[in-house]
Amino acid sequence: MDQDSKCKLLEGALTYFLQFMLALISLAGIYYKWKHEYPQRQTKVVLFDVGKQISGMGFAHILNILIAILMTKRITVTDECRWYFINFSVDVVFGTLLNWFLLKRFNRYIEKKNWNIMDTGSYKTSSSCLNKSFVYQTLGWIAIIFTAKLIILAIILMPLAEVLNSYGRWVLGPVSHNIHLELTIVMVVFPLIFNVIQFWIQDTFLRGKKHYMSTCLLEDLESNSVFVKKADNISTSNNYSRI
Repeated sequence: MDQDSKCKLLEGALTYFLQFMLALISLAGIYYKWKHEYPQRQTKVVLFDVGKQISGMGFAHILNILIAILMTKRITVTDECRWYFINFSVDVVFGTLLNWFLLKRFNRYIEKKNWNIMDTGSYKTSSSCLNKSFVYQTLGWIAIIFTAKLIILAIILMPLAEVLNSYGRWVLGPVSHNIHLELTIVMVVFPLIFNVIQFWIQDTFLRGKKHYMSTCLLEDLESNSVFVKKADNISTSNNYSRI
């Protein structure tokens, strides 16, 4: 087989099985981290934090596949697995740092706007099935990931496409003769090492500053207003009784 082998990311049951295994491995890493952290987050809080990670992971994974397919068309090679590996490597090294930087800038912006519902890692309690704090924070996190991907694509992947392609061919050259082996290494082995590390780092700054406090679960504004009104009424009635 020639050096530009035809390893495809979206062909056959093996590709989908490996992607499923990648998701399980990443989640297992976060679960282990939560069980051994101190102080430990509340169960409901960590579910929301992990939910943001899952949403971001799924979105980033789809973007990585699309970018890999795009880049193989741009430089006319057929090895999509090679470009997934390249994109994944760049994402772990530069994407994690860029995500952190953009999240910090975003948090400063929402602090100025006083958008408490978007405060990272703090979730308002809600009687409905849909938690608005979680939804808004997840959408914000996905927007940050998308912005980081565009920046990386514009300043690294596109300008350095030929150099990165040669690097990927050199790294994966020993296994490029076996498509299934190359696919397994690209989709499982490397992510097993680096994706878990990336998730641990992102979980650290996604959980928020108050992850160990009860204020992670904030009461709804409506509930607070009702409580205040009741307190005012009690205070007023007490004043009248004294008079």
